[in-house]
Amino acid sequence: MSYKWLINIWYIFFMFLIFSSFLLFSKFTAIIISVFALVFAITGGCFISNIFSKHMKKLNSKIKNANEEKLELYIDNCNIKEIKVLINSYNCMAERLKKSIAEKDEILSYICHELKTPLSIILMNCDSLNKDFSKDCIDTIKKQTLYMSVFIKKMLDDMKFCNESEVIFEKADLSQIAEDICEEQCEISDRDIDFRFKIQKGVIAEIDIMLMARLIQNLLSNAYKYTNDGGNIYAELKSNSDNIIFYVKDNGIGIADDEQGNIWKRFYRASNAKGIYDNKSTGLGLSIVKKIAELHGGVITVESQVGIGSIFTLILKKKSIRVKR
Repeated sequence: MSYKWLINIWYIFFMFLIFSSFLLFSKFTAIIISVFALVFAITGGCFISNIFSKHMKKLNSKIKNANEEKLELYIDNCNIKEIKVLINSYNCMAERLKKSIAEKDEILSYICHELKTPLSIILMNCDSLNKDFSKDCIDTIKKQTLYMSVFIKKMLDDMKFCNESEVIFEKADLSQIAEDICEEQCEISDRDIDFRFKIQKGVIAEIDIMLMARLIQNLLSNAYKYTNDGGNIYAELKSNSDNIIFYVKDNGIGIADDEQGNIWKRFYRASNAKGIYDNKSTGLGLSIVKKIAELHGGVITVESQVGIGSIFTLILKKKSIRVKR
């Protein structure tokens, strides 16, 4: 029920009563009727105001008592449309706030987990130093301290990108970018993995070069991370009349069907990947990939089977970006 219409009807009825009394009755009678109508209008206004005030006091009390565990608001026996709209708006904001709090907790948990291992190694080597001075212990401490420093810096950079990223579009040779990154991956990898790639020449698109390069690097590093030694990885860039397509295929550990929708979330790890340690990962790789794809008007998809492997596919629609074949 909307009390806005009730107030309007009340006001129209009040004005009609006054004007009609002056037209139909004597001046004295019209004044008497007007006084009664005014008293009636004031009484009705106070009644409506009291109803509003009662629900607003309830709403104010519930907002004051809201906390992280219970942010949502519910008021029983409230039929006022305006109050309901206000409560719904607040609950939408509360839902977003709960997600932000959950993300904060995930970040803290992930950072604590990642720093726990190097700190344990440092403490262990410090104990060894107390017993017997060793250059190996000092080198290990230095290495783990450097890892923590790099990890924290990369985490801050990735978080900054997730929260605010400026896109600078320019015409670029996507074929050359993809080929350079694939060749670099072959050179720097020390893993026993057969990596092959096929890049269609002359795919020119208006893109953010840095972001697109990061997307390709993240997909390749993700494939290497979850493919065992002796495995295979294949990457391909191709273009047709409608789309530009880049995909990375591996025969790694794969992802269960019920977990594939969650891999784009920050810090999420599939259940069969939690034992894999990667000192270069911040847990934001695929969430960054998804964001870059969306910033370019594209989509990123995954097809995967546990124990068989995964295929990550980037599709950029040529209507969404200015492209020249």
